[in-house]
Amino acid sequence: MKKCLLIGLTVFSFFLLIPPELTKADLMPPTIKGVEACIEIENYQDYDEYRFFLVGNLDDRLVEIKSDDCASHYKLANWSLIAVRSDDYLYQDILVYPETLEEDGIEFYQSDPFDFETYEEFFFIDPRDSRIVNLRVNLGEEAKTINYEVISDERTYDFVELRNTTFYLMGAAFVLLLMWTGVYLGFKYVLKPVNK
Repeated sequence: MKKCLLIGLTVFSFFLLIPPELTKADLMPPTIKGVEACIEIENYQDYDEYRFFLVGNLDDRLVEIKSDDCASHYKLANWSLIAVRSDDYLYQDILVYPETLEEDGIEFYQSDPFDFETYEEFFFIDPRDSRIVNLRVNLGEEAKTINYEVISDERTYDFVELRNTTFYLMGAAFVLLLMWTGVYLGFKYVLKPVNK
């Protein structure tokens, strides 16, 4: 009975100690994490007759950037900006893609892909969770393109994640303590040599 308990505790401890990064769909090296970027437009008021959207190459649905807020897209996508005249954008409650605009004959502006990374290296205890990237945009009338420059790139910190990481480390230490106690007791009482 004690031997089965020891084996079960060891197996359970192994699963608890698997890093959370390895359980995510997007597998990255242990020292790399995705950092969600939230895009806002600093001079939105210069183009109040337009609506701005984020679009990615992995998920190319349009995600609107509101004038008073920032917006995020899929963290590993190769993002770019799209601008559509408000009077032309009449869609409601449906997913819209660049192909949708093209099929409906709606003109739009599109930027080159963003050139900043959406992932970075980190230390094991690292509360960095997201960032707010503020852009200044300029619509090129002839080429129907959006030029942009990064005004600020503010990193935000999630202290809940830091507390969770600390709790995880404490839990791992406790499990290791239980595991080694089980090993010690197993060798002492279950697997002790028989006196001849």
